[in-house]
Amino acid sequence: MATNQFGIAAHTLIPSRKEAQETSEMVTQILFGETYEILERKEGWLKVETHEDNYQCWIDEKMHTPLTAEELQQWNEAPHLVATESIKLATEAFHHLWVSPGSILPKHQFNSEHFQVNAFLHPNKKQDLKLITKEWLHVPYLWGGKSVFGVDCSGLMQCIYRGWGINLKRDASQQYLQGTEISLAESQYKDLAFFEKNGKITHVGMLISKNEILHASGYVRIDTIDEKGIYSQKEKRHTHTLAGIRRI
Repeated sequence: MATNQFGIAAHTLIPSRKEAQETSEMVTQILFGETYEILERKEGWLKVETHEDNYQCWIDEKMHTPLTAEELQQWNEAPHLVATESIKLATEAFHHLWVSPGSILPKHQFNSEHFQVNAFLHPNKKQDLKLITKEWLHVPYLWGGKSVFGVDCSGLMQCIYRGWGINLKRDASQQYLQGTEISLAESQYKDLAFFEKNGKITHVGMLISKNEILHASGYVRIDTIDEKGIYSQKEKRHTHTLAGIRRI
């Protein structure tokens, strides 16, 4: 049952887990500026639902920065920017931290008892392929990751697409249900390609041309794609089986 209590990520990111314990697998990360609702409390842990993608997970209460309903409304009504590159951000009391692409930033100064951001450090430009590859290429794969220090395949797509003002769901299987299905022959830059294993969607990447794909597998990389799937020049074989292409 919802508690009508809310929070915001005021750290670079908040590791978010499947169960209420440190040893549980990390299923996602809540990036700086993302907000959430508290659903449950349990021995120093909070079960939350993120507002950007309605994803439920557990976070350590020590990383929680509370927002009242009024503060959440103010945050939602304020104009925002999305970080499209890693930036050094000044926060409350002029502490500094690095935030990753995909983080949400207020366009103008936002103040409350709990949270403050200084607008003069905000980026103000749209991302293009050159910036995307500069920020993400060779970032190591990390299950549940959403930052330039480690990212999984669907987290990568979510962060990139947020820079274009589009909110994708968190998991590849959820993203597969978004947008419109097209063929590989119809595809173009920015379309998403999905891959399956044993009948289940297990991987996603973004087409940068009709025969090249940017994706996170071991690390963020560019590989060849054809009607069969992803072909790794390094491994000299198809590594992922194509399930479909979606245009968001």
